[in-house]
Amino acid sequence: MSDRDEDKERDFPGYLWRPGSSPQDNSLLLVVAVVIALVIIGVVPLSFLG
Repeated sequence: MSDRDEDKERDFPGYLWRPGSSPQDNSLLLVVAVVIALVIIGVVPLSFLG
């Protein structure tokens, strides 16, 4: 079972959402999620109005 987990980490070296990730990675992921949400919230109404 632990071998599989190691394989996953090797397959996704830049994957932030993994067990044992540092709080810095988690806050970075949160910031990215907020930015994407704001972009979607800003773009969707414009596309309907436009």
